[in-house]
Order: sequence, then C-alpha cells, then structure tokens
Amino acid sequence: MQSRVQARQRPFLIVPLSVLVVVSALMLGGCNTISGAGQDVSAIGRGVDRGAQATEEKVFGTDSAEQQRRTQQGY
Repeated sequence: MQSRVQARQRPFLIVPLSVLVVVSALMLGGCNTISGAGQDVSAIGRGVDRGAQATEEKVFGTDSAEQQRRTQQGY
C-alpha cells in the first residue's frame, strides 16, 4: 500500500525538478549567448568607427581628419 502512494507522489516531485533543471540549463546557456552577442555588437561598432574614420579621411584629407580627432579629444 505504501509503495502505491509513493509511486503516485513521484510525478509531483519529478516534474518540478525537471522543469528546474531545464530552466537552469537554459539560463546558464543564455549567459554565454548574451556575452557573445555583446562582443559581436562591440566588434560591429569598431568596424563602423573605422569605416567612418576612413571616409572622413577621404573627404577631408588625412591631416584635417587627424586634427578634428585631436580637437574632439581635447589635445
């Protein structure tokens, strides 16, 4: 009799524990994904910045672009 009661109670313990394990695994995997996405966005930003600097140098000339950057940085 006691084993039938325990067998009926097991699904009530197994389901929440299974959900907890799955959610924990997804959250830990998400941390790595978010970190990687942040690095990707940073790399894109650096690429855009380099492209903008190259365009600025072509439009205004190398000396003018360098002088503008120094002025903006407070040199």
